[in-house]
Amino acid sequence: MGTLDMNELARVVSNVTRTMCGVSFVVGEGGDRGESICSRMLVLPLIGLRRINIVMSCDTATARNLAASMLRRPLQEVARAEVDSALRELLSMVGGQVVNVMQVDQTLGAIRAITLADLVAEGAGGFGGSALLRGSGSADLRLWVYEVVSDADADESGPQMSFGARGAGLVRRLLRR
Repeated sequence: MGTLDMNELARVVSNVTRTMCGVSFVVGEGGDRGESICSRMLVLPLIGLRRINIVMSCDTATARNLAASMLRRPLQEVARAEVDSALRELLSMVGGQVVNVMQVDQTLGAIRAITLADLVAEGAGGFGGSALLRGSGSADLRLWVYEVVSDADADESGPQMSFGARGAGLVRRLLRR
């Protein structure tokens, strides 16, 4: 495993998303959540020694625009099922880039819809120590990469995300600002 700065992660991910749907990413700040957090969220778990997740969130308008762009069709011709499929495809491509950039021996798991309540139930206390990327321009699109501390490392309250009170995990050690 090597180290890489978060601007490099944003650049590598943007190489894929710019080509597929015209969106680039920049490094986001902890309070830079946007409206997307309350709209559509998908999580892609990376399967391997560590529990690393990638969450992509976007508002409804951004989701439809991304799908139309990826499908190269007018917005009004894109069905909801196609929007969901396009978002999953985009997250899968982003996940592959994240695995390559972080140089971890992890495979992509199954993408599923998730809510903020689900994230909290899984131990999310905040996003301060995770890698946060935000879409540039008018797209309300966010990507979070974070590690969930294993049950063996967690206290009696259950699993905690590494960016909570327990301190920085693998993501912060590998991705430096």
